[in-house]
Amino acid sequence: MLLQHFKDTPPYVWDSFFRHSIGFDRMFSHLERMRGVLPTYPPHDLLKTDTGYQIEMAIAGFSKENITIELKDDILAIKGELKNEDKHPKYLHKGIAERKFVKNFSLCEHADVSDITLRDGVLMIQITINVPEKEKPKLLPIN
Repeated sequence: MLLQHFKDTPPYVWDSFFRHSIGFDRMFSHLERMRGVLPTYPPHDLLKTDTGYQIEMAIAGFSKENITIELKDDILAIKGELKNEDKHPKYLHKGIAERKFVKNFSLCEHADVSDITLRDGVLMIQITINVPEKEKPKLLPIN
């Protein structure tokens, strides 16, 4: 578990934390799965939109047939792998990376992937946050 990495922390710190943290075991599970070295290839941007977020990933040379996108247990996994072509041109300079990749994004509880497009070498994934009405904050009257 993630907390074993903080074994030198005094116990009263964790007692105080857990006393005020209900239901965060799922968050710790996500952190445990996502720890390690995060890949930097391919480069990506995260944008905040009016309805949620957008991931923009630069994947020059990849087509939609080379990309796999999977959502499982609130982890959005994006994988790319080019198929070996029979043609092997003799490059004088090879600056465009064409190596396989895997990128994982941890999504919040009410996140839904609403649109995926690939245009001009940029993969764009729209993520919409849909909080159910019963979970939205409400003002309660004082009697």
